[in-house]
Amino acid sequence: MVWLLYIALEPHVRRRWPNSLVSWTRLLAGQLRDPIVGRDLLVGILTGALWNVLTQSMVLAPKWMGKTPLAPTKSLDLIQFNGIRIVAGDLLLNATFFIFGSLAFFFVFFLLRLLFRREWIAAVVLLGLLAGPELLGEHPFLNAMGIAIVYGIAILILIRFGLLALVVSLTLRNELSAYPLTAHVGAWYGQPTIFVFSVLVALAIFGFYTSTTGKARFGKIAIE
Repeated sequence: MVWLLYIALEPHVRRRWPNSLVSWTRLLAGQLRDPIVGRDLLVGILTGALWNVLTQSMVLAPKWMGKTPLAPTKSLDLIQFNGIRIVAGDLLLNATFFIFGSLAFFFVFFLLRLLFRREWIAAVVLLGLLAGPELLGEHPFLNAMGIAIVYGIAILILIRFGLLALVVSLTLRNELSAYPLTAHVGAWYGQPTIFVFSVLVALAIFGFYTSTTGKARFGKIAIE
């Protein structure tokens, strides 16, 4: 599905919106240490972490406002407590789905951009399609506003930085929300937390290192 979606639309994106594919193309070409790739990786990590905070705040907001809290949206998958090997495999499996979702979001926005010929009109229409259904559910205004903020940031990231930053941010946001995260990392149920955050820190360090290639990474420190 990912391959069909990509092959069908990528040539049109490259012809009409090439700047959105710069870092993505360099990554696929194997230029892992390209500074632009590192920059967009860092932007995606920061945005994904911010989104996770926002989405969790949306769940807690009704309680803070004295209203009925939202029901849990998913049950805990106990397979995630079967060891690091299982967590690593599940992490890669989830990444496959989330990358597909990121590409779908990107291409839907591209098609709306072609249809309406204005980025801001395409953004408004896409936000309406995503946030509109929330108006029919529980806490309609609160949920619709939260969805609009989250995906509004996604559109801004897409316009300013391109596809790679969007893929990293949406994938990371969903990965963080898919695993039980706890401050009690020494507990028996702390293994998913340790593994997920180890991957996150490693990616952040790699992104920082590559994005600052050829520059003084910690400033110019002169020791007499």
